Amino acid sequence: MSRVRGRLLTIALCFGLAGLYAASSRSVAAADPVLVGAGDIADCLSNGDEATATLLDGITGTVFTTGDNAYPNGAASDYSSCYAPSWGRHLARTRPSPGNHEYLTSGASGYFGYYGASAGPAGLGYYSYNLGDWHIVSLNSEIDSGDMLAQIQWLKDDLAAHPSVCTLAYWHKPVFSSGEHGNFVSMQEIWKVLHERGADLVINGHDHDYERFAPQNPYGEADPNGIREFVVGTGGADRRGFVTTRPNSEVRDATTFGVLKLTLHGTSYDWQFMPVAGQSFSDSGSSACYNGTNLPATPTPTTTPLPSGQMQITLAPAADTYVDQAKPTSSYATNNEIKVVDGNGTSRQGFLRFNVSGLPTGATIMSAQLELFVTNGSDSGGIFRRTSNTSWPEAITWNTKPAIDGAQVAALGAVISGNIVSVDLKSVIVGNGAYSFAIVLPAGETNGLGYASRENTLGAPAPRLVIQAQTSEPPTTTPTPSASATPTDQAAGQSPTPTDTSTPTATASVIPTHTATSTISPSATPASTLTPTSTSTPPPAGGTFSFGPAADTYVSQASPSSSYGGSASFSVVGGSTSAKQAFIRFAVSGLPAGAVVQSAKLRLYVTNDSSSGGVFYQISSNSWSESSTWATKPAIDGPQLASLGAVSLSTFAELELASVIPGNGTYNFAISLPDTNTNTLGYASKEATTSNQRPLLIITTAGSGAASPTNTATPTGVSTSTPTNTPTATPAGSASTATPTSTSAPPWTPTAGAGGTLSFGPSADTYVSQASPSSSYGGASSFSVVGGSASAKQAFICFSVSGIPAGAVVQSAKLRLVVTNDSTAGGTFNRVSNTSWSEGITWANKPAVDGAQIASLGAVAMGAIVEVDLTGVVTGNGTYSFAISLPSANTNTLGYASREASTQANRPQLVIITQP
Repeated sequence: MSRVRGRLLTIALCFGLAGLYAASSRSVAAADPVLVGAGDIADCLSNGDEATATLLDGITGTVFTTGDNAYPNGAASDYSSCYAPSWGRHLARTRPSPGNHEYLTSGASGYFGYYGASAGPAGLGYYSYNLGDWHIVSLNSEIDSGDMLAQIQWLKDDLAAHPSVCTLAYWHKPVFSSGEHGNFVSMQEIWKVLHERGADLVINGHDHDYERFAPQNPYGEADPNGIREFVVGTGGADRRGFVTTRPNSEVRDATTFGVLKLTLHGTSYDWQFMPVAGQSFSDSGSSACYNGTNLPATPTPTTTPLPSGQMQITLAPAADTYVDQAKPTSSYATNNEIKVVDGNGTSRQGFLRFNVSGLPTGATIMSAQLELFVTNGSDSGGIFRRTSNTSWPEAITWNTKPAIDGAQVAALGAVISGNIVSVDLKSVIVGNGAYSFAIVLPAGETNGLGYASRENTLGAPAPRLVIQAQTSEPPTTTPTPSASATPTDQAAGQSPTPTDTSTPTATASVIPTHTATSTISPSATPASTLTPTSTSTPPPAGGTFSFGPAADTYVSQASPSSSYGGSASFSVVGGSTSAKQAFIRFAVSGLPAGAVVQSAKLRLYVTNDSSSGGVFYQISSNSWSESSTWATKPAIDGPQLASLGAVSLSTFAELELASVIPGNGTYNFAISLPDTNTNTLGYASKEATTSNQRPLLIITTAGSGAASPTNTATPTGVSTSTPTNTPTATPAGSASTATPTSTSAPPWTPTAGAGGTLSFGPSADTYVSQASPSSSYGGASSFSVVGGSASAKQAFICFSVSGIPAGAVVQSAKLRLVVTNDSTAGGTFNRVSNTSWSEGITWANKPAVDGAQIASLGAVAMGAIVEVDLTGVVTGNGTYSFAISLPSANTNTLGYASREASTQANRPQLVIITQP
């Protein structure tokens, strides 16, 4: 429906609805104010905001917004063209809050410019006001940790100054949600403050649906004195479905546009979700306010039983601190944060020390994860190195700090405030003893990084080291020979003889979503090893390194003397007189001498849809700066590297650059579009407000002998076998293994005969339902699996593997899935011989599950990443199809994110490691 037709409908409906809502409001006492609104509102491509604005026409009171008010970028033009004609007619009574789309325009200038004083102090995005006896707080979920800490302190002071019986707060991103965006711990500290002060209501948006929760504490646990949350992302933007039902969720709907109306009495409130004309879903109720305060909440501890013969220990640091070069005699032993920065005399370095004890003699370390809470986001989460001094006191200063003389353990990419990151220390923690680490940032990185310390009073989790160990031999299984496991002679150039051909039983390994790790060595030892007749010096270890841009900008032919280096995004346009071109530079350093660059992925966040993701060139100039203009821009004189296909807003595009980034050095690139392409392509820049949207170059290296062995004698008469069910070197949550949104090159360009790592997204995935035998679900953002004779659901997934060099051996093949619904079982995985089915299949025409069982997973938890070992099945290039099912007796719903999931990192992946 066009906006003209929408206006006519608006006029027609106003006459009928005005009387209806005026009649209902006459029963409300004049002293009882009304607060009404929603989030995710005005999109010129949708008339949903027209319909919800019509509802507002008939409701008196104050209007709130919960962010993403004007799509696509919250620019001044988006407000004037899309928001003003609908919700804009209620501007005088609107008290807004900003969303992530507002900050796609630098500093949310479109938002602050449009609302003016109604949005509170310019640039902050948080403020408060009173409605009757109620205290109302509008907050900002889109700011980084330094500003977030200031907002938290402001909130504490504000609530202390307004001790109302009834308190309500609203902002954009929910702490709890069953929608596709899920839950944002970055606002959990805000929730803690509100909970302790006895607040009653929180209203959020971001997920385009309606959801009501029962009162709960900051950890999502039911609490009669807790806060009731509403997610009301129903203001007019496209609606989206639910992924996983969260605890305490009482009501959900993802089909209806509407607004939430709250009638605020002196010590209670009524709520009513009001649908737009023609839609029927509604929700209403009443509740008393909680007149009191709460003690600080702590989560109820939960434990997951470990398999027989395993143990887990969790250790707090024996010491943690940081030192400051600018204050060389100062100690920060009791500071809230471990601060790290590098640049021009203001360097800070962090230190952590753990005393590991309690591991039995002979125990084998299965995993060792250092977990840190990010208090200040940064382009880099730091470089972690060993220190040989393990007895330093916490009161060290820059002058007395221990020498950073050990090997690099990990290098983390960009980290986001409010998240927990995990550093894999399995290669370092070998048993009981003292272990000391330093955290530094790459040279010249002036964007300060912060982690919560063990002494922090912020309510943030303290650092901890979680170790899992095998304390006795695991239960043995009776080998079941596989039909394909025919003994052969590797010495004759054939496949190795398996030492254990039993069907692997995969275990669900929980990997934190925001994990960034260095390379992991397999924990299992092959049954037999090659004995070379001569040896050489061991090659340098591999690892993963992340780099933010040293510079990025764009230039405009229409404004040839203007520079745009401070913009939050850069634009690219074709056209003979209106062209825009972008430039980006990376300074790569710290790669070990002799290391081989295995992968170099440039990851860019799309801020504007385009039919093309751009043409990428390498350029020779290293002298341009962010103040360059069209008149002074560098020449695009290098080879074309790639031409990306269509890209979509709020997704990541990735480009493989390993062929032009061989090691340390400075690398410059240009992005342009053909003259015939005049639509605007946009990517977030290094100045983007949200740190994880900034460009990132992720480099994975292998030792110099890993990809192309040299100076290694050919073994004689000795065969090898690849260990099965062995943890692989797959960094969890790393963008370097994410399926590219659009790319013209494979994720890894192999060298003939060389080993390496390849990552594949599914060519198809879906599920089918016995209860709806003619329905297809190929476009769902997750696939469901259920047992039950009449209500069964089965999932199917297919991968097309290509690019493995002739003669390369698949050393490991892991299927990684992100759990979207808790289940007592993670499913049974079977091979399917039919590899030509499409995502349009139904229960009636699904392929037969006719292949062997590969794995059967135990209980899985929502948000966890599970791995299924397919090493014995995926043997080389080809198409591989699998089914996931549950036994008939298991009727709870298992869910995994599909390739259509909105979050790229959540999509399924097949990660293959090969060796020559």
